Amino acid sequence: MIVPNLDFEFMTNPPNFPMIGLRFLGLVSMIDPPKSTVPTAIETCRAGGVRVVMVTGDHPITARAIARQVSDFCTKACINKF
Repeated sequence: MIVPNLDFEFMTNPPNFPMIGLRFLGLVSMIDPPKSTVPTAIETCRAGGVRVVMVTGDHPITARAIARQVSDFCTKACINKF
């Protein structure tokens, strides 16, 4: 069984990790689309007088794409504010 060294301190100056002999193998991307019930949930909240806002740590382009997927969430003017 290999036991990792938990006392390792990562440093970038000077680098204490391999910088040569590396090979790029590819990229991985994941998507987590909004659930199909989101538009109905938003409309139910609005009908009950709740102001709905979207809070995200995503990049603005990603946030805009999510808002568009949930089309009733926001108007075009609102989407352009991102």
